Amino acid sequence: RKLLGFSGYIFISRISTFFCNYVLVFIVSFFLGPAAVPLYAIPLRLTNGVTGLISTLTAVIFPYASEISIAAGREKINGVLVRGSRLAAAIAVPVNLAMAAFAMPILVAWMGRAFADRAAPVLSLLALVSLLGSLTMIPNLITMGLGFARVISFFSLSILFLFLLSVPLGLMLFGVYGAAWAVLF
Repeated sequence: RKLLGFSGYIFISRISTFFCNYVLVFIVSFFLGPAAVPLYAIPLRLTNGVTGLISTLTAVIFPYASEISIAAGREKINGVLVRGSRLAAAIAVPVNLAMAAFAMPILVAWMGRAFADRAAPVLSLLALVSLLGSLTMIPNLITMGLGFARVISFFSLSILFLFLLSVPLGLMLFGVYGAAWAVLF
């Protein structure tokens, strides 16, 4: 029962993440039409790639946090939090800030000037979202490793709720740029 409850909370968190990352494309299409989807989907793909890389590198924290929660004290857990967060930040900060700063040349090289003119602001904003998300990975993994998956699922559902309110509003008011701003805040 305990394992099922824990996995249920993790499932809620993952579903919330799925909605925030992938259902948004459908929301963009609904409000702005299918022609606007690439303006959001391509920058999202780039930023999700960076987030996925950092997630892969930091995933070992979850089982380690579970192990030390039993045998170690708060001091060791805090040390893992600090060292892990520094590692994630050492990767996430330069990569995401470079992607935000050089969104235009990145997209010009990949998709051409006309596309980049419209999508570069979206990539810059989503790179900042990716940066913020990357900085929460270690605390998230440690919280789950300590057995507090309920806390993570609560925050995930809260973010999803805010997301489902702010993104359509941002799309209606400011188009695809409004969606990127809504996700940032």
